[in-house]
Amino acid sequence: TAISNQLFYNADNLQSITLPNSVKLIGESAFYDCNNLKSITIPNGVVSIGNSAFGYCTALDSIRYNAINCPSVPSNIFDYCSNLNTVFIGDDVEIIPANLLYDEDNVQKVILGNNVTKIGENAFWSCNNLTDINIPVSVDSIGNRAFYDCSSLPVENYIRYADSYAIELTDKNQTTYTLKENTRFLGSE
Repeated sequence: TAISNQLFYNADNLQSITLPNSVKLIGESAFYDCNNLKSITIPNGVVSIGNSAFGYCTALDSIRYNAINCPSVPSNIFDYCSNLNTVFIGDDVEIIPANLLYDEDNVQKVILGNNVTKIGENAFWSCNNLTDINIPVSVDSIGNRAFYDCSSLPVENYIRYADSYAIELTDKNQTTYTLKENTRFLGSE
């Protein structure tokens, strides 16, 4: 089953929609400019999401992402979703796809399910208002630039942290760094 390109394009009255798990494809601009859509659950059957699928959904404030076989998405699926601040990743999801929240600077909180093992490259690129993310101990791989320019994540001793993962040095001119207790991972793949 597929949600075709632009199917709900500019459907101003759409406030909520329930997508069945049989949906495999969400087409380009499928929900583009649905100004009253407040939340969406991306079902576990989805394997592909098109460009700007949820672009300009200005009322969208939360997403439940359950797709378990979607390793990569375009970097603009949530473009200009100016109220998007919370993203829930389902417990069955093992891989956070590359580019999932690329440049989504309004996102403040991400809740990862307990079975996530990999965070794809650029997954949270430039989510510069992201202040709260949990990373379960099941994570064994964090892709390149996964947390690049997440400037609101906490810093301790010149090291920026995503949960207990050291992700970036904030001052590379220091001669000594002290990792906080229980740091689980350094760098990226």
